[in-house]
Amino acid sequence: MTKLSYAIDVNTAKTTAWKILADFANLNWTQTVKDVHYISEKQSGVGTVRHCNLNDGGYLVERITQWDEGSGYVYIIDDARDPVSTDSYATWRISGDEHRCKVTFEVNYRLKYGILGIVMNVLMAKSKFSKQIATFMEIGRAHV
Repeated sequence: MTKLSYAIDVNTAKTTAWKILADFANLNWTQTVKDVHYISEKQSGVGTVRHCNLNDGGYLVERITQWDEGSGYVYIIDDARDPVSTDSYATWRISGDEHRCKVTFEVNYRLKYGILGIVMNVLMAKSKFSKQIATFMEIGRAHV
């Protein structure tokens, strides 16, 4: 499993950042996601499921498995266009106070295809995903 983590400091209250992060279907501020919609009746907390159509033609189905109100959550990938394995997951965490906060995004992923997936990860995927996450988080900083 490959782990990528990125953290940003934001000049806003933790509660303000949480309101944005807790809206699981609101990814309209990202460059990689074309559109998002809920596919569960639930729209908050454990069991919430979203479908993300990506700008590169791919998609992800993500389900929240852990929820810490006001501080973060974990979601798993239930389905995805190749090559991301469905045992991959991501964690959002927020810490701070009423003036500043730190937002951390951590992705733990594995690529399908066994040894070929490992080689693909080393040669291109890890670098690509790292750059996408860094861009994603910097855009997120401006959005908050």
